[in-house]
Amino acid sequence: MVIAKSLRSLMRPCLPPDSRILFVGAFLSVILLNACVVPPNISESKVLPKKELALLSLLKQGTDFSASGRHDLAEREFRKALKLNPTNPKIYNDLGFVLQAQARFIEAENFYRKGLKYQPKNVVLMDNLARTLYGRGNIGESIKIYFQVLDLYHSLERETLREQLNAEFTDAEFVPTYRSIAMAYSALGMNDEAACYSTLAYIIGSNIYEAGRHSRLLFSMNKEVVALSVLKNTFIARQGNVPPKILLDYGIALFLNGDYQLSKASLARVLQLNTGTRVDRRTARLLRLMILDRVGGGKKERETLFENLNEEDTRFCEQSDLDRNKYWPLRLAREIKTLQTELCDEEKQSFLSS
Repeated sequence: MVIAKSLRSLMRPCLPPDSRILFVGAFLSVILLNACVVPPNISESKVLPKKELALLSLLKQGTDFSASGRHDLAEREFRKALKLNPTNPKIYNDLGFVLQAQARFIEAENFYRKGLKYQPKNVVLMDNLARTLYGRGNIGESIKIYFQVLDLYHSLERETLREQLNAEFTDAEFVPTYRSIAMAYSALGMNDEAACYSTLAYIIGSNIYEAGRHSRLLFSMNKEVVALSVLKNTFIARQGNVPPKILLDYGIALFLNGDYQLSKASLARVLQLNTGTRVDRRTARLLRLMILDRVGGGKKERETLFENLNEEDTRFCEQSDLDRNKYWPLRLAREIKTLQTELCDEEKQSFLSS
């Protein structure tokens, strides 16, 4: 593969010491979480035994319920199906998935592990197990399982992978594994490893969404210059036609790198678009106020930004967490929190008359 050969040297810092996973340089992938419930492989035979028909009906109903977000009802159908066929790894996976969707991680883990007893080399079960371990806070073991998933993608036949994934194995499926590993390493404070795997996900994914995810991880590690480079390249490649979230990230990166005028213009566009979220607009207004503190600005502009903050979110002053994503550099998060305190304390609102 051309990508694997050209980026082999980039991946060497990412390789764990275990020789069994040195194949990571081949750029392997993992199944996306929203495709983890595997629909039954319904036979085309016109005459099926009554028990098999009942099983297929339960699996279909469970899959339909899961797809519509009714995980409680899907759980009921999958449990019935498991009683009819207690050795089918796909049913263990589907049941584990709907339990995981309900944040019942311990139960989900148990079902994934039971399914792996019947099919130890099932990549879907193993990937879901890794995600569940991560959700439980068992980060170290989740990383270990993710590498085992990569090992299977390297060693299994393409036809076997296609059957397990219920889809053709493509390079696009490399991205979620590396993104998950990056986030896990970041949670452990292993920033170099996190940045390395995040870079791989960004390069292989080569899309605007991975650019955003990569830049936010870089933000959280205070790698602001690199984040600006990623976002600037994305902005130029798309000729400025990017969603509000990327515009906001670009404005943040510019602000952090001291380009206040261009940052102000980017944040203004965020506020002009009606497709952004309330959190995005709130962040944009707070950053605009912070820019005014640095470069100066009229009292009217300050008052307008302050009024808009309160008009759009009447509980602004009650917010203890302004953005649950927590991807900002620590210093910026502290500055924004300080600004919120001043905005909500009438005795400290001196900025309005500056």
